[in-house]
Amino acid sequence: MRISSKCRVNLPRWRILPDVQKRRHDRRDLQRIADRAMRERGLDPDFARDVMAETDALRGPAIDPGARDLRHLLWCSIDNDDSRDIDQLSVAARLPNGSTRLLVAIADVDALVK
Repeated sequence: MRISSKCRVNLPRWRILPDVQKRRHDRRDLQRIADRAMRERGLDPDFARDVMAETDALRGPAIDPGARDLRHLLWCSIDNDDSRDIDQLSVAARLPNGSTRLLVAIADVDALVK
């Protein structure tokens, strides 16, 4: 998912220092580092077969009768464009009194995976 051109965030301009540039890693390097760190802490970075089978059996979104359909709003995400787990979105709207309402959507993985 790409951030919409209408989603603007004012961030300070950062300068990359030469020593930081030398330490840059390829995504594959970062994946290997993350996998090793997880294994060193007793965590398995890969999903178990039964978990994969359960998610493969899903045939649609979880239905919450109390949920409102807000797909008409211009949501944005800070996830990378190649992220496989876009689990948080946000949208802001100016209110008539000048204040701002910020909505945050967070995925409810629990609703589908038991």
